[in-house]
Amino acid sequence: MLIKRVAMGGADVEMEIDVTQEQLDRWNGGELINVAMPHLPPPEREFLMTGTTPKMWMEWFGAECTSLECTPQGHCRYSHPWDYPDDQKEEP
Repeated sequence: MLIKRVAMGGADVEMEIDVTQEQLDRWNGGELINVAMPHLPPPEREFLMTGTTPKMWMEWFGAECTSLECTPQGHCRYSHPWDYPDDQKEEP
């Protein structure tokens, strides 16, 4: 499904995300995004919540890719440190 958002700074952005209207409705109804859409990687959930694309995230916050799934469009599957419950965080 093509999702359109307005990112910080007012930029119109869009991303194709593997999500159903029913999942979006559950999330908009109050269900946690990671429960409503457990198959989505963190960058796609971030896009849904804030309109921040993976490319924007890397430019603004310096995140680097942690896998080989990066594309020329800037779609990069990296993880946010807050994406894991405290009991699952890796120790430095």
